[in-house]
Amino acid sequence: MNSFMPFSLLPITVVRHTRFFWCLFFLGGFVILAIGLGLRDPWPADEPRFALNALEMLKTGQFWFPHRAGEIYPDKPPVFMWAMAIGIALTGSVRWGFMLPSLLAAFGTLFLVADLTKRLYGIRIALLAGVALLSTFQFALQARTAQIDMSLTFFTTLGAYGFLRYSLIDAKNIWWYVSWIAMGIGILTKGVGFLPLALIPGWILFYKQGVVHHPAWKQYIKGFSLLILTVSLWVVPMVLIATFGDDSSLTAYRDNILFKQTGERYANSWHHLNPWYYYLASVIPWAWLPLILAFPWLIKHWQRRLRRRDAKIWMPLSAILLILLFFSLSPGKRGVYILPTIPLLIWAVAPSIPGLLQQKGLNYLATFTIIDLAQQQWTPR
Repeated sequence: MNSFMPFSLLPITVVRHTRFFWCLFFLGGFVILAIGLGLRDPWPADEPRFALNALEMLKTGQFWFPHRAGEIYPDKPPVFMWAMAIGIALTGSVRWGFMLPSLLAAFGTLFLVADLTKRLYGIRIALLAGVALLSTFQFALQARTAQIDMSLTFFTTLGAYGFLRYSLIDAKNIWWYVSWIAMGIGILTKGVGFLPLALIPGWILFYKQGVVHHPAWKQYIKGFSLLILTVSLWVVPMVLIATFGDDSSLTAYRDNILFKQTGERYANSWHHLNPWYYYLASVIPWAWLPLILAFPWLIKHWQRRLRRRDAKIWMPLSAILLILLFFSLSPGKRGVYILPTIPLLIWAVAPSIPGLLQQKGLNYLATFTIIDLAQQQWTPR
């Protein structure tokens, strides 16, 4: 009987090792994302203004309306400034605290991407997907930048995680509700927090084909109500204070944040004007490195998945296309706007990664690209 004990303990040992490597992966990911924390001051143009907003909140106790040097700051809702203020208060240092929101948002995004991938494809592919996310250029860059977009990406990824987990895995209502609440917080972080809604058209298509779980229409009403309630927690008091107060600057803030920074900024942008193909030609080629190099191989794989009606691939892909279309239709464009597409891209690429790593042509292409980028970086100008 004793001779069979090692075999009976094997599953327990494998589970323990799996958990060990899983924890080790996240520990390593956190260390990678945290490199440089506390070693620099805020850099222009965006970081100093957000740090000053956070410091003013801590100094004056005025958290509902962001201020900078005594003047109201009307460009963004206060959620990101709240997070930065908490980071500075907890650490007692601007250098250590101002980057904490982006660090935690990046780590949270990494966890959500890896966790959903593990549930869909297993831990091996989940670890590879996590490495792919950490090595994607724009994600790694924004994780170390104290801008709003990394925090926005966490909330949009949480919204997409909830939708995909509900539709593809367990159909638990909690994930449906979490998605709508996350989108509400995302809107209070930066107006486009509703981007996970881009998953719904593909979701409906696959539901009609009997491929995915889909909620009843009452669930849509409940979810949308949760989104409105979440946004209202800040918007309603803000509007009441600005409307019935005697401070004209608060009224200007209300009008700017509700109208100018939302619909007007999208439809009639006054800066960052770029042509419709800006993202395709000038952003994606560098922002999605190194994944963009694998597209010649991925396209064939995605075509096969489409013929099989694989919602796990085509729901994220369809959402990426709709998000790119949404931002491309606006005259004002910035490269950082498409950061929320990267977690969706990882989910769409994840099952192909083991095969991609064995492609000699892709390995040669990646090597030559790295050498070329290194030469450009170190060539004297």
